[in-house]
Amino acid sequence: MGQAELMTFNILIIGQSGRLQYEAIMFLASLRQSAPDYKGQVFVAVPLVIHSFGGGRDALEAGHLDGAISCHYRLLPSLYARESDLAITTLETAIAPNKIKKVVKAYEPIRRMVYQKRGAKVRALFDQNNLPRKEQQIRNTLKRAGFWMR
Repeated sequence: MGQAELMTFNILIIGQSGRLQYEAIMFLASLRQSAPDYKGQVFVAVPLVIHSFGGGRDALEAGHLDGAISCHYRLLPSLYARESDLAITTLETAIAPNKIKKVVKAYEPIRRMVYQKRGAKVRALFDQNNLPRKEQQIRNTLKRAGFWMR
């Protein structure tokens, strides 16, 4: 199977005003950079539309959300705390070009975590091989260190 054949799948992303608006832009920039020959379609949906069709976390097959091919997180500090080095590098590479940077730096968590390098300080707070089991423990650590932001 050639690369052109692999690039014909469709993608659904969530976009709404606020944080998800910037994340949708970051995703599209990443897609354009990493797969310039992508032939499929990208659909942007809002949560109420997905809910109306009975969708949610379980709408995709097992392993597709928070699996080997995707990364789901609620807030940017938790992404830096929990996710793989590959996920962090992909994010930072995707939003590095000035055209993208001009748009996404308006979102304070991206500006602070990525461009002001506070994300590296967040990563230093946690042993990636021995993360706390509960999300609350991660949030509390981030809050105590002054890195928690919505």
